[in-house]
Amino acid sequence: MVQLIPWLQVTIPGFVYLTAIFFFLLALSGKYDLNFTGIKEYIPYIAILILFFSYVIGYTIHLTFEKIIFFIYPGLNKPLAYLINIHNRMSKDLYKSYDDSYSNLILFRHLFIATILLGISLFNWFRKGKLQRLKWNSFITCIIFALLFLIAYFVAQESVNKLNNLMSSY
Repeated sequence: MVQLIPWLQVTIPGFVYLTAIFFFLLALSGKYDLNFTGIKEYIPYIAILILFFSYVIGYTIHLTFEKIIFFIYPGLNKPLAYLINIHNRMSKDLYKSYDDSYSNLILFRHLFIATILLGISLFNWFRKGKLQRLKWNSFITCIIFALLFLIAYFVAQESVNKLNNLMSSY
């Protein structure tokens, strides 16, 4: 039986993308406070919807980025038969290590972009609200986190490159 486990490397950035969209829409609609009355009994349903939409948004953006990357760099897109052949010849530990490294690469790539978008959305939302003093704090905090995610992305990229070199010998 197949387990229904969300793909975390797209769900987590999907939540950040969803949060950025949420604050962008709040700023666009002119609602500068977070007082939502009468939703206490709907919180479990809202949480499930947030998880679902985080996955959908994250997965959609992931597929879009992959298509853009493979369009710009067509040499990165390997035929499925080639990948299956390599998978069958390598050890399970090496394949698990490659899969984990690639998952980290996806996670940090999207967290970098999503955090920048969240910083812009928060800045825009705080700009006209009651808490204007937080606009720069939120933006700078998001940029610092984005830079940390960018560093983590380069570390993950190095790991994937090393494993690609190792896999090419198979």
